[in-house]
Amino acid sequence: MTPGLEFHPQLPLTGRGVYLLDDHEVVRRGLRLMLESDGLSIAGESGSARKARRQIRALRPELVIVDDDLKDGSGAGVCRAIAAADPGIRCVMMTGENDERVLIDSVLAGAWGCLSKQDDNSELLRLVRRVRAGHTAYSGRFRPALAAPRRGAGRTPG
Repeated sequence: MTPGLEFHPQLPLTGRGVYLLDDHEVVRRGLRLMLESDGLSIAGESGSARKARRQIRALRPELVIVDDDLKDGSGAGVCRAIAAADPGIRCVMMTGENDERVLIDSVLAGAWGCLSKQDDNSELLRLVRRVRAGHTAYSGRFRPALAAPRRGAGRTPG
């Protein structure tokens, strides 16, 4: 990738492709290779929340994959901004964490799902395909957080 090249002008600029937002270039590069090998086009990418907000408005990709923790903002904040500006753009958060905080943040931000950086490529592709098909998609790594009993759960008032 050429330094400073953040989008691909040979791709359609509206309503097509996936936008990648992660502050680690190696993660963006890995996602790019995985998604392109599955036939998806990459509409653009950035390591900055501020720059991504501008580019996403202009590019209007069909899907944005955004890291939950960015140096200049939160993934949840970016997803909220996308959902408010253009509900036709689907956003999914991606995280290295497995706790329910990230899961809750993604739901409250209007994300269509939450992916785990710990999932293998086939699982990530399965989840991305679900979102592109109009379904929510959450990594199975969040099942323990969802199934964990809460204090006081199951008690009957007495």
